Amino acid sequence: MKPSGSSKNATITTILIIVILLGIFGAIGYFSGLFYFLGLTPCNPPSWVVVDGVATQKVFAFYDDNQNGLYEESTERVLPNITVKLSDETAKTNDKGTTTIYVYKEGCACNCSKGETLSVIIPDGWQTTTPTQFLVTGKEETISLGFYK
Repeated sequence: MKPSGSSKNATITTILIIVILLGIFGAIGYFSGLFYFLGLTPCNPPSWVVVDGVATQKVFAFYDDNQNGLYEESTERVLPNITVKLSDETAKTNDKGTTTIYVYKEGCACNCSKGETLSVIIPDGWQTTTPTQFLVTGKEETISLGFYK
């Protein structure tokens, strides 16, 4: 038996009503901030929510004795007091050779570090076995810096 025309129209009407209701619920959820504050859309706040974030980058500096650009824990030592720069902020590595640099980013909700450039300030008398500038990806990776005299 074939469905009648009115049964077919009722099915289409029901589907259309469901789609419209889902659209209305989605719009209300987004524009009210409900989805954002529940963490469902953490990188997409509604226009009325002011969001500020922080660009961060972890750095590790070491004395690259064999000049291969890789840190060998058993034979190479860490380097304190190496200065790195991200935007207008600078930071120095501590006695463990590490630092995390932070830069305030107005209006940034997610991946605030992505696209920033980290620069290394080379101390007098030192050379590097790794690049001196890095395009930051926004991932939680530590950038390793190798130095030798």
